[in-house]
Amino acid sequence: MTPPLRVTSPPGLRPWLWFNVAAGAAGWALSPFGGLQVPVLLAVAAVVAWIAWKRRPEPSQFLSRPLGSRVLRRLCQPLPLAFALLALLTFAGGVLHPPSNYDGLSYRTPRVLFWLAEGRWHWVESAYQRLNVRTAGFEWATLPILALFKTDRFLFLLNTVSFLLFPGLIFSVWRGLGVPGRVARAWMWLLPTGGCFALQAGSIGNDLFGAIWPLAALHYALRARRTGQVSDVAASLLAAGLMTSAKVSNLPLLLPVGLGLLPLAGMLLRRPLQLGVTAGLAALVSFLPTAVLNVKYCGDWTGLVMERALLVHGSPALYFVHSSALLAMQSAVPPICPGASAWNGWIGTHLPSGWKARIEKRVELGAASYELRELNNEENAGLGTGPTLAALVLAVASLRGGRKHGDTGALRLLRGSSWISLAVFLAGTGMVACGRVAAPYYALLLPALIAGPGAARAVRGRAFGLLAAFSYVLAGAIVVISPARPLWPAASVLKHLRARHDSPTLEKAALTFEIYSKRWDHLASLRTAIPDTERVVGYIGWDESETSLWRPFDRRRVFHVTAADTAEQLRARGLKYIALSTDTAPWILKSPLEDWVRGVRGTVVLKTKLRLRVSGQPIEWWVVRLE
Repeated sequence: MTPPLRVTSPPGLRPWLWFNVAAGAAGWALSPFGGLQVPVLLAVAAVVAWIAWKRRPEPSQFLSRPLGSRVLRRLCQPLPLAFALLALLTFAGGVLHPPSNYDGLSYRTPRVLFWLAEGRWHWVESAYQRLNVRTAGFEWATLPILALFKTDRFLFLLNTVSFLLFPGLIFSVWRGLGVPGRVARAWMWLLPTGGCFALQAGSIGNDLFGAIWPLAALHYALRARRTGQVSDVAASLLAAGLMTSAKVSNLPLLLPVGLGLLPLAGMLLRRPLQLGVTAGLAALVSFLPTAVLNVKYCGDWTGLVMERALLVHGSPALYFVHSSALLAMQSAVPPICPGASAWNGWIGTHLPSGWKARIEKRVELGAASYELRELNNEENAGLGTGPTLAALVLAVASLRGGRKHGDTGALRLLRGSSWISLAVFLAGTGMVACGRVAAPYYALLLPALIAGPGAARAVRGRAFGLLAAFSYVLAGAIVVISPARPLWPAASVLKHLRARHDSPTLEKAALTFEIYSKRWDHLASLRTAIPDTERVVGYIGWDESETSLWRPFDRRRVFHVTAADTAEQLRARGLKYIALSTDTAPWILKSPLEDWVRGVRGTVVLKTKLRLRVSGQPIEWWVVRLE
């Protein structure tokens, strides 16, 4: 089957693909030799840059229509201009504020710092196994930045680039899937207003980063079917590999990518050498190395056996019903939701106790309550009200408008296959942030709903225009007021308002912004009890953002202390100071803290209380000095 429409590549997509392929391949290939060192990384970067320069397009191919003139022409149109302003806001937030994504600070950045300290990937001895079992695509992309610049302030650029590539990829893939040009042109600017995309554009979260690669893989597959070029097939396979290493939850999306490549199977089989080399490289940058290592170290390719030891396994049907409800709820909720408290009270009263008891031990903490938040953040935001309403309006119009003329069964199957992928994903997950983790699926789900001629007529209507404006207003507002990266003087304004009004809402808002402002380095007070001359420090905790203890990144390294470590082993590592959380350390050490401190012949030199989460209470932290 040949796609009915041409597929154009967004500017910069191929260099971005090769940067991430080079980062992932170099990371895995150099690790066995301890080659994750700055001189080696610079040499690899020079070789990759030389190859890229040699393979650059001819000037006539990319200078015939200057990029600058095309950008200026588009900025004269309302939707592209609105997207540009939104992109500037997200960029400003990333520049002005240190990264505060909780997962990024608790395990993604620390695991890269562990690898750099050893000069290789290695299994980190820790009770917190996300340092080991999670996919490494985003981490390999951050490694050269952390190695060269010794700071995490530039890591948000990975998502900034992804956000800028997002519209062009949506347009090219949707046109290749038979979506009318006017619809694809409108949605390429509208879909990025989804909360899960806009809030992560200046973040170090990996959901937006993971959303680029399924689109890129299908983009190159559709392009290859028109051009017949092996290089496009290779790019599709490599993007598919990156798709799985960015987010293991993307694995079901191999179905639409595979269907996109299926008509090219004959061409590939006639080039076995090229196919073998490409497939090998794609496997290297995919989730496969992590899966193999998970099998080696914990006997489970997913690694979930290490993370869900306290959870009871549920049936796929149970997970599908539960996750579908969460996804629908998180997709429809506005980013600013004043009615969240009322909803939480209502659902707490009316949720069947039998259902809650059945799923409570089978899903992540908090997922069984179906609660909402007054203000969405990058850790829990789904698609959001604006894009969801716009999709429903066009879906109804598409349904009423009848079948698209010239559609083939194969093309309809390709569009619908993403819904099969979503069903597989929902049947296997119990995550509380289902709407966020599903971010890579949204752009591939909508073409099946809005490919009809009725959608092309509806997109010209006033209702759709108002929904597009509404979506940008909501997206701009949430980016500006986001506690992670506020673009307004939140602390001073809230202080002034609290002085005039005694309001629990204002008090909670002030606490939220205060905690987020300190999250990037919220264990800083513990470092005051540790001399700067100490090159290593011990840590006993779970997911409390240990990145703070590594700062500055070129001065010291962190070792995780477990119940198996004896006093002699701790001293043999050169440890003299250990920071620990009194909330999680007793569980990790399997011993009362006072007994453990006496057992290692230590002295508590600091006790302080820190509040790391808005929903939690202050937790006492200790710094222990080994005598």
